[in-house]
Amino acid sequence: MILVVGIPSEPPVRLVLEAAEAQGIEAVLLNPREAAHADLCLRQTGGRARLTLHRAGEQRELSEARGVYTRLGIPDTLPEYRSGTAEERARIAAWHGLLNDWMETTPIPVLNRIKDCNSNMSKPYQARIIAECGLGVPETLVTNDPEAALAFRARHGTVIFKSVSAHRSIVRRLEGAHLARLDRIRYLPVQFQQWIDGTDIRVHVMGDALFATRIETEAQDYRYADSEDQEARYTATRLPPAVEEACLRLSRRLDLPLCGIDLRETPDGRHICFEVNPSPAYSCFEDQTGQPMSRAIALWLETGKCEEGRAQERTG
Repeated sequence: MILVVGIPSEPPVRLVLEAAEAQGIEAVLLNPREAAHADLCLRQTGGRARLTLHRAGEQRELSEARGVYTRLGIPDTLPEYRSGTAEERARIAAWHGLLNDWMETTPIPVLNRIKDCNSNMSKPYQARIIAECGLGVPETLVTNDPEAALAFRARHGTVIFKSVSAHRSIVRRLEGAHLARLDRIRYLPVQFQQWIDGTDIRVHVMGDALFATRIETEAQDYRYADSEDQEARYTATRLPPAVEEACLRLSRRLDLPLCGIDLRETPDGRHICFEVNPSPAYSCFEDQTGQPMSRAIALWLETGKCEEGRAQERTG
């Protein structure tokens, strides 16, 4: 039995549930939108914290799960929390807190624990680890000094800017209207990076399985190609063995068995890494390429292995 934590209409959650069913793996769903009416009981027994679910007359020992896949967000984003009574909001918040505490401390494998996701809270810190694992990183400047940013731009010709932290931001070149507003960075540090020519490759690692997707687009940020009136074409691809091994090494170093690694392949064949996403929305890549990422997740949670998923990607 595996435990899936998340809203079932969210594609990454839905695909894992469907993959588990297709493989005959029992999956218990914990839906945060039902938190106000599903009781969790955490107790210490025999030196081990045990978590029990009480819901609609059902009782399940969640500590018997072989693995946990979580897409648990924060409670105040839920409609049930925003529209609930004070008691309901307190129950939902307590439900999230109890579940997070258990996932952080249980010996059961979890994809992924909060503490292991924290490397993404600092892009410069993460970049240092990326480089230590054998992948190239772009020249980077973090500053709130407009003059330093201009000097960096003059040195590299074309630069982009984005968030320093895990807060999602749209990658844009420092030019035009953005350049005219540069003085505003005095109020908070911004990350600037040299522009890297080449083709984006998103690598999803799941244990020992690796799924690489090439993204062909003229957009500055392929995630928002539509907003630039551009197309983005996704195709499964292969990476050089040394790059594959570096990606697997990076996943292990960050304690992120599941992660999304953003690379760019340069015209001269180098692979530059921008960052590692610790909770990747892999579903759009699976939908576009047919690579069995959700199957690999379900198998890893149940068995601790998913070499079969990697073999399928390599021969598909």
